[in-house]
Amino acid sequence: EDINLFFPFQWFSYPAEANNESGSVNLPIIGFMMQPFIEKSTPYCPDRDDYLYSGVPLMELLREYVGMDTEAIYAAVSDPITSVAEDGTETVEKNDHILMREGVAENIWFYNDRHLHVKASVETARNRTIKVYWPHKLSVTYPFDRKDWQKVYTIRHLTRLNVDTSTGLEDLPSDNRFACIPKLDQATVDSYGFE
Repeated sequence: EDINLFFPFQWFSYPAEANNESGSVNLPIIGFMMQPFIEKSTPYCPDRDDYLYSGVPLMELLREYVGMDTEAIYAAVSDPITSVAEDGTETVEKNDHILMREGVAENIWFYNDRHLHVKASVETARNRTIKVYWPHKLSVTYPFDRKDWQKVYTIRHLTRLNVDTSTGLEDLPSDNRFACIPKLDQATVDSYGFE
């Protein structure tokens, strides 16, 4: 039996244009990602401890191929923004989408509880609607105060970006991670300016 742990990552890296007779868009493959693991209903991305100490043959094999800590990658969709023209007509902006590493998300994601912003965690991401303000600056002391230059985004599973979340999709990680990617250490983040 084949196990497909890695899959191509297809995402718009440029403005979408229909490029065939049917008018559909072919997304470019910009890399590969690893499927998240789920153990006892808990999703996770493997790290060195899993490779070295789990005793699971698959993890030992992954140590040879991946050999580094991985982290989740999340997708988010912007909340609708309505603008009103001078003549009173309303226009709803098209939603945009962002991708976010777990290392970034864990610093800025939140959920609302009785009109209060509460810092989210991987655990609360399983059963709450998680939001972020974007773009962000990790240097901001309190990332849960929305600045006038930020949009509100909702974390969703990649397959649910353009679909109501009540569609009943099955077998998705409960915290909406859609893949595992190599984890960037802080030195790499600092040297390349990633946030």
